[in-house]
Amino acid sequence: SSACAELLTHVSLVLSFHESEACKGLLHQGKCFTGLQGMARGKTHGCDGLPMEFYLKFWHVFGDDLVLLLNSAFHLGSLFPCQCQSIITFTFKKGDCLEPKK
Repeated sequence: SSACAELLTHVSLVLSFHESEACKGLLHQGKCFTGLQGMARGKTHGCDGLPMEFYLKFWHVFGDDLVLLLNSAFHLGSLFPCQCQSIITFTFKKGDCLEPKK
């Protein structure tokens, strides 16, 4: 609770009441698919290592189940432990790989 409050003190952009209300409630397959289409291409947005293109290609296979899973988390009020994990990978782009830059 205190850690969450501390992190939120550094947030400079806040949603309006109407924007916040639009984010509440159950997800629908069409909206999820539209959101998926808007994600960056060629990147893996989760720990499974699968790029967004994979989800687009096979949405017809597991889209319903994924939306059901996310809505179940909404009803429970929390995500499953595996959904709260992430992996940060530092990748070398160019220049001296021993000189860290911001």
